[in-house]
Amino acid sequence: MLCHLTGRECWHKPSSPFGERIEPEAEQLYRSLVNNTHNPQGKRQLPNRNPEPLAAPSALGKCWSMDFMSDSLHNKVRFRTFNVIDGFNREILGIDIATSMPSLRVIRYLDQLAEWHGYPEKIRVDNGSEFTSEVFANWAKRMAL
Repeated sequence: MLCHLTGRECWHKPSSPFGERIEPEAEQLYRSLVNNTHNPQGKRQLPNRNPEPLAAPSALGKCWSMDFMSDSLHNKVRFRTFNVIDGFNREILGIDIATSMPSLRVIRYLDQLAEWHGYPEKIRVDNGSEFTSEVFANWAKRMAL
């Protein structure tokens, strides 16, 4: 159970309503949840990274920021938009809209934008699955981003 005391968060250890001792497996699960290391689906853990402090780009076209948004139509069909923004003047460079957005489609769209604007020196992305895939990482390495 999570509680708030004077702006601080604290965890209360779960206990049995009958005052019984918690099993070691439950104790281990509890500790992994508190330390944010529990991974029930067996998903790939992201490596530890050394993030750079965010700095404003000094010129047009040096840094692109990109992310996804999603929404649904009135008939419940979901779609995603892939937004690419120049970090210097916050100009939108492009928006790609589709119901599915795999890494290869993202790469193809970025190459198309690069034909119009040239490749940036670096890109700024989150840890979404499209950006952490091996295909995207290899493309970024080939383009020296």
